[in-house]
Amino acid sequence: MSEIYEVMAEESRQSYFHLENMIMSLDSKAFGVITADALLFSVFTYVIDKSNTLFYIAPALIIVSFVLLLASVWRRAYQIQTGDEVIKKYGRLESKLALSQLAANYADLESKLSKIYNKKFGWFLAGLILMVISMAMELIVFGYAIFDP
Repeated sequence: MSEIYEVMAEESRQSYFHLENMIMSLDSKAFGVITADALLFSVFTYVIDKSNTLFYIAPALIIVSFVLLLASVWRRAYQIQTGDEVIKKYGRLESKLALSQLAANYADLESKLSKIYNKKFGWFLAGLILMVISMAMELIVFGYAIFDP
């Protein structure tokens, strides 16, 4: 019977740490897109020197994308139980009760972390979409600059 409690605790723990790894991966991807934004901005503003308003839309979109991506990687606080807290809180309980409490605790922490991940992903996706739109705008601007000197 105690095997089910061990399985619940382990599954909850693995699920929590998997989600934590997904957040770190998302942050890494966001930093990559931020770097791409910086490169796009520097190339675009260096090459284009026209005074048409069309030439300012893409850099403005890149700046907004950059801000959205920074919001994506902004640290959001979440709770984690330290080993010392676990020992103090569950060390005197019966093993079945302690394991079920640990599983419930990890499930609660995973729920909080899932909300954080969803917010981060929303900011990331918005920044990525704006970067793609700005890249398309830059291609249009470069095409316009080539065909209309």
